[in-house]
Amino acid sequence: MPPREGIYGLLAEFNTPSELVHATEQAHEAGYRRMECYTPYPVEEAAVALRFHKTRVPLVCLLGGIMGVTTAFLMETWIAVWAIRSISPDARCFRGPRSLSLPTNGRFCSPAFRRRLEW
Repeated sequence: MPPREGIYGLLAEFNTPSELVHATEQAHEAGYRRMECYTPYPVEEAAVALRFHKTRVPLVCLLGGIMGVTTAFLMETWIAVWAIRSISPDARCFRGPRSLSLPTNGRFCSPAFRRRLEW
């Protein structure tokens, strides 16, 4: 592959944020579009000078998180309420402290469910 000619990259250091913003604006006027600025603290004027645009990545992440939490909640609810009935129609594992007892296998279940396990 032949080497590229021209400027491939440029690095500069500035003492003040105003120098950085001024140089960024001049570079943009000269036709450079693929630029980045790194500062130890936020400089809002540099983002404006770079013509930085907002992306939809935060919105997509928020929607993905909400969908994940909703899916997890619905799966746990389904398992706790309906899937246990496919194992035993009279399962009383989630009825409250009065119906709970400790069977020999270490699970907290009702006496009716323990009889079902022993059967």
